[in-house]
Amino acid sequence: MQRVNEFQFYELAIAIHPLTEAKGDAKYSGVWLDWSMAGDKLSAIFGQRSLEFCLDAANDLYRALGWVVPHDFQEAIKKLQELPQPESEKRFFVVGDGVSLWRDCFA
Repeated sequence: MQRVNEFQFYELAIAIHPLTEAKGDAKYSGVWLDWSMAGDKLSAIFGQRSLEFCLDAANDLYRALGWVVPHDFQEAIKKLQELPQPESEKRFFVVGDGVSLWRDCFA
């Protein structure tokens, strides 16, 4: 069994919490910044230390975030500016599925 620092769990929880708050009628304009920052935090956390027990879930979630919000900040802003008006609601199931993988890590 791998010993895990409690602070590392706290950092992970802070990083992914915004992803759990999106409602079913979420729009890109309402989630893009929080989700972009969540992806950046995930990347930074796993760049600093190896947490093998949840690496697969982190990679899946990071990829899912990238499908919705580009990892490049300028590309994320460009996507925001190119949204049709009025913006239609999106269903971000791919990110929700990624977040659900974390339950296995924390169980």
